[in-house]
Amino acid sequence: MPTGTPLVFGAPDAFDATRDSNPHLSFGTGIHVCLGLRLATSQAVVAVQALRAAFPGRWRVPEDGLEATISPVGVDIQRMRLITQ
Repeated sequence: MPTGTPLVFGAPDAFDATRDSNPHLSFGTGIHVCLGLRLATSQAVVAVQALRAAFPGRWRVPEDGLEATISPVGVDIQRMRLITQ
């Protein structure tokens, strides 16, 4: 039985990976913070440590190497290109 109402999306209960303009709240804040925040943070730390081990040295982001959008809770990095030196 459908549970969502089509206020934002035409078919809220259908999975659509190509759905555009998803106004989600990311991890949220305060009492609405996502329960997966600590896991996601830990995964990001492990990923960055693995990158540092695989590509030692200094990194830099070129001027055209960052694509980001501003969301209600901060800046969402969509793509970041790193150059090792």
